[in-house]
Amino acid sequence: MISPAAGRARRVLACVLATGSMLPVAVSQVASPAAATTGYTTNCPRPVSLVPKATWKRHTLTRGVVLSEGQASDPRGVVSMHVLTVDMTQPGITFQPLMHRLAQRSRLSDLAAGRPKLVAATNTAYYDFVTGAPLGPVVRGTKPITAFAGAKPVVGFGTDHRVRFGHLRLVGSVTVGSSTRSLAALNVRYVPNGVTLITTAWGYPSIGLPYGASVRYVSSGKISSAVGRWTTPPHTGQMMLVARGTTATTWLSSLRKGQVVSTRRTAVADTPVAFRQAYEAGKTIVATPGVVMTGLSCRIRYPQPARTAIGMANGGRKLILAVVTDHPGTTMHGLDASQMSKLMVELGAAHAYLLDGSGSSEMIARMPSTGRLSLRNYPADGAERTMPVGLGIFRS
Repeated sequence: MISPAAGRARRVLACVLATGSMLPVAVSQVASPAAATTGYTTNCPRPVSLVPKATWKRHTLTRGVVLSEGQASDPRGVVSMHVLTVDMTQPGITFQPLMHRLAQRSRLSDLAAGRPKLVAATNTAYYDFVTGAPLGPVVRGTKPITAFAGAKPVVGFGTDHRVRFGHLRLVGSVTVGSSTRSLAALNVRYVPNGVTLITTAWGYPSIGLPYGASVRYVSSGKISSAVGRWTTPPHTGQMMLVARGTTATTWLSSLRKGQVVSTRRTAVADTPVAFRQAYEAGKTIVATPGVVMTGLSCRIRYPQPARTAIGMANGGRKLILAVVTDHPGTTMHGLDASQMSKLMVELGAAHAYLLDGSGSSEMIARMPSTGRLSLRNYPADGAERTMPVGLGIFRS
């Protein structure tokens, strides 16, 4: 049992660490001067085989969705694994982002609550701890919710109902009168040069404006404010145009109040079919089928945190989601990136990528024995860490 004081200390520490960061404990590793500066090293624990020697228990959550849970010993203690496999060829299985607003963090259990057809859920990608907003693209129903004009790596589900990896970019524009400008970004935490559109999908946290950026509000489809450094996000019926850089700010200043504004935004990827749903892909941990990637970096002070990984097999016809538990203060520990690579290879993934980890790693499943949603892994912070977006698996 965690004492109240220890729990408070852990929560405070979790709030100040960057997303995916690890709780500091001493490990016996020799780091180079460069590693000491960055906090990372490639001198990481050696990957060991876990899947064949684990004791597994399997639960069929619905036709085509199986939860396998197992534990195995390694030189440092115990590894607890929670693995969801989804047969993408099965009819009646759908996926949805679980979210309220982009910059509105909630516990995954709260995001999952009140959804009787939800069979399982995990966390997704990295996010900003200050605003809570995702740091990479999110696509829902083929439409971008947050994205950049510059291509970003994503993993998700194509319109062909296959798991896919690709590079996704925002193609969008804003037109005011006879003037049209390309969009540099949509609903992003870090505003790039150019014109960025902020919609009500953002939520209530203030918009972070870089030096020199300027803002105008759009209400009921018309320019409704003067130029300013407004940070209050748009409410119902509004949008914000954020300009950064001389060309963009000059253009924004030239607009007149009352002018009609129209926008266009779509997600374009280098995949054979469009993404129906997509999330930022973290580090690649399986690039070639059957090949474990070694030499990947890990944190010096805490190399084996909780981890979440997403993989695919059979040409995207099989989804593999794996969460590895970290229980600080016990022998149960997580894995570093190379160890996760070996785990995903042993699970049969032809390609695999990290999602957010540490206290964000979480898996929820509706257990057949009770019909209720159950948190399957111990949360590394001692309690669920809030997040902006979860990945939900549903039966129709």
